[in-house]
Amino acid sequence: MLLVAPLGLAIGPAVGGIVTESFGYEPLFLLTSSLGLLSLVCGLLLREPSVQKTPQDLPEKPKSDKFWSLLNSHPIRIPTLVLFLVALVFAARTTFVPLFIKDMNVDLNPGWFYTASAIASFCTRIAVGPLSVRFGRGLFISIAILLQALGMLILWTFIQDARGFLIAGIIEGSGFGILIPSLSAMMADRCHPQERGRIFSLFLGGFDLGIAIAGPAFGTLADLFNYHTLFALAAAIACINLIIFTTMSSKNLSHSLRYAIGRGKDVYAID
Repeated sequence: MLLVAPLGLAIGPAVGGIVTESFGYEPLFLLTSSLGLLSLVCGLLLREPSVQKTPQDLPEKPKSDKFWSLLNSHPIRIPTLVLFLVALVFAARTTFVPLFIKDMNVDLNPGWFYTASAIASFCTRIAVGPLSVRFGRGLFISIAILLQALGMLILWTFIQDARGFLIAGIIEGSGFGILIPSLSAMMADRCHPQERGRIFSLFLGGFDLGIAIAGPAFGTLADLFNYHTLFALAAAIACINLIIFTTMSSKNLSHSLRYAIGRGKDVYAID
């Protein structure tokens, strides 16, 4: 399921860049509107199969009827915070890299940056599932956050030409491709099937909140300083995120460190 998003992101930016350069923005938005309508039609054709349920299959009553009270639970609060910080870094990349490319006068269609990132994300997602089962979710989440920090670090300090942008996109895309499936799998491990709807709504809400905040916040920072400062802050946020995960992902510091480096099990996982 998670493979199709980076596949679309690998194709879309490159096609969008070509359409814009050849025909302008108006045909581009007509094309994307048509694709949106096609997606709507496909969604309307979806049907959930009916299943005969016994009383034992019915969902249990949630422990708390208050949705936001789920944040009081440490196994849910920390992954949600981690995903929120991931979204801040992701939004900095998504929103400001094209402007940074233009500001640096680099001869590169921004769409190719996102294509390189999405291809790397697609490739890593194929392998991360079975490997995370073998070596643990925590190790891959740590690696992914580290790659995200490294990608922002390259954008901050080492960008000189188109090749530098493509390298940063590949590294950051690889991290994001590992991170989302690993975090999602970890959250699925930590809740019962009947709880997943509410818990994933809150968990993914952290990502939406990060996206909503990052645009205006980083935009103000870019106006006051420059894009280098913006990506330096994004790299710092990724480093802070890594510290939070490696020290707070489990019930105490010792268990958290072992889980984050693949030497311990997730004590919150439901067998």
